[in-house]
Amino acid sequence: MLLERIEKDFITAMKAHEAERVSILRTLRAALQNAAIAARTSAAKAIDDAAVEAVIRQEVKRLRDALTDFTKAAREDLAGAAKREIEVLSTYLPQAIDSAEVQRRVKAVVATLRTEGVSDVGSVMKAVMADLKGAADGTEVSTAVRNALEQKKDSPK
Repeated sequence: MLLERIEKDFITAMKAHEAERVSILRTLRAALQNAAIAARTSAAKAIDDAAVEAVIRQEVKRLRDALTDFTKAAREDLAGAAKREIEVLSTYLPQAIDSAEVQRRVKAVVATLRTEGVSDVGSVMKAVMADLKGAADGTEVSTAVRNALEQKKDSPK
């Protein structure tokens, strides 16, 4: 289980005196504990791997938003720390698919759904994100969906 792997890595990092990694994993463990409480389960019973991945994705998204702010504010020290946190947390997520695969899947969904144009972004996004199951960044998927719908609108029928 993913939660057990995180716990083992936390203990290993503590024994190796890796302060930064311990801090990152401690923050992740707290977020997972909060998710378990919100789900009304005990930490011992834990939450399933899908829920753990969702929490990790949420943390990575929060860090990417902060990274953008740190970069705009020219705070390279904080930006570097956020990048390192993202790297550590990303090791617990499944491998992301490349943009060509995202575009292929988006085109397949657009072809199967009866879309009229850009106004159908929501329905296409819902179908694509269910298909991808978190293997791609939502911003990238949104851009691919909008491009595919624009192309469909512009193409002759």
